[in-house]
Amino acid sequence: MNIENLREICNDETIEVSRHALDRFMKRGTKYSDVKNAIMTGEIIEPYPEVYPHPSCLILGASIDKLLVHVFVGYTDCKLWIITAYYPDVDMWKDGFKLRKEN
Repeated sequence: MNIENLREICNDETIEVSRHALDRFMKRGTKYSDVKNAIMTGEIIEPYPEVYPHPSCLILGASIDKLLVHVFVGYTDCKLWIITAYYPDVDMWKDGFKLRKEN
């Protein structure tokens, strides 16, 4: 699955937001609209095709306000599960928030 495929199925009827993600949205001030926009404008920076129960990936994209957003999403051919999303921290990421810094 590539980012174009994920964009094709990215709509309110096919997206499920996990309870964990909702909790994190509240704590971090993440907006659902930013999550959708990140999927529609972003790129996959970490693919996890073998993760159970569904393949998943980390997407880096832009929020509505042009802030960068990381969205961790699981997927099938017709559904997206938002596992978590956040505005990345410069202390933890490098290369435009595409690579994790080593501890």
